[in-house]
Formats: sequence, C-alpha cells, structure tokens
Amino acid sequence: MTYAMTTPTRPDPKDWLTKRTLATLLRAELAAAERCRIAMASLDDTRLVVKLAGCRRAHRARAHLLTQELLRHGVRPPTDGGFRGALSTALQRLASALGASVGLAHLRRTERRQRRRYENALRKLKERPYRLVKQRLLGEQRITQYDVRLVATAVA
Repeated sequence: MTYAMTTPTRPDPKDWLTKRTLATLLRAELAAAERCRIAMASLDDTRLVVKLAGCRRAHRARAHLLTQELLRHGVRPPTDGGFRGALSTALQRLASALGASVGLAHLRRTERRQRRRYENALRKLKERPYRLVKQRLLGEQRITQYDVRLVATAVA
C-alpha cells in the first residue's frame, strides 16, 4: 500500500492582498461620494453643483464596479468608508462650513489622494483586478479629479 504525500496548499498571498486592496479602494470611493455630496451643499452656482453631482455619480459607479469585483472574489464588500472615510468626511464638513472655496480645496486634495491610491494599488493586484483598475478606474478617477479642479478653480 502506498500513500501519496500531500502538501497543504497555502493561500496565494497576492490573492489576499488583492482582496484587501479592492476593499480599501471601495471604502475610499464610498467616502469620496459622500465628500462630493457635502461639497455640493456649500455651492450656490447650479452649473458647479451639476458638475460635482457628476463626480459623485462617477464615484458611485466605481464603487459599484469594485463591489462586483469583491463579490467575484468571494469577499463581502464594505458598506461604508470605514474609519478613514468617516474622518475624511468630517474634515470635508468642517472645510465646507468654512466656505465653499475651503471645502473645494479639501475635496481637490482628497481627489488627488484617491488617484494616487489607484496608482499605488496597481502593484498589489492580480491580473483581472489589475486590468480593471489600470484600464478603467484610474482613467475615470483622473477625469473626476480634473472636474473637481475645474469647480474649485471657478469658486476660488
């Protein structure tokens, strides 16, 4: 009688890192959508509110794509921005209370940080999520960042 030696399979560390990174990106997108909503409330110009509403929709669309990707990986997606998102949202409220230009300056900085978050995520992701971030989400975030910069410049 022979016994086949089996070695226990270890989970792929890149798989764990991919799931964690996708969850982090999702929490950031959920918080970003909320920050856009708060900044919209401080504006009087309807054209600028419409532009920020488009940015909010873009964040929510990216959040939906990240949610679908997490579900495909068998991970229960987060439903809010987590601690960092709550802190960033509180800072957005404070900045917006100080005036539209201050609120938009904060929103502009957070949009830049969000773009860097996507760029840094690329080295942590497996192939399929890497393509999603590289080919779609990062480009869309750059457009959102540009739109927020236009709004902030118009108010300043």
